Amino acid sequence: MSHPVEAPERVRPSNPGAGFDVGSLAGRVSLALIALAVVAVAIWQSGEERRAVRAMPEPERSTVFEKEWAALVEGCTEPPSALRDHCIAEARFVELFPECGADCRERTRRLTASLGTR
Repeated sequence: MSHPVEAPERVRPSNPGAGFDVGSLAGRVSLALIALAVVAVAIWQSGEERRAVRAMPEPERSTVFEKEWAALVEGCTEPPSALRDHCIAEARFVELFPECGADCRERTRRLTASLGTR
């Protein structure tokens, strides 16, 4: 005698809607960790140039600073609009040097402000 095949019974949560979705939590945590890693890398890279400048031997670093400072003062005091972005980048580069003291920082601040940034 054949018996009818019974369909397996579905298992339902005891309290639907009030469940704790672990997959979603794991996804959110993963996304948060990825975002945190991206921010950490961006912060690290933003200091990369400064670390490279400070790692230079002092006599070489001073020579490079003097050359860059003279070029900034000479070529970027009243730059044509075509050199605006170059002068802003040059001013920010000069500020990375420990040799850029209060006068240097004030002049680079004024220069970049006059060129429309900061």
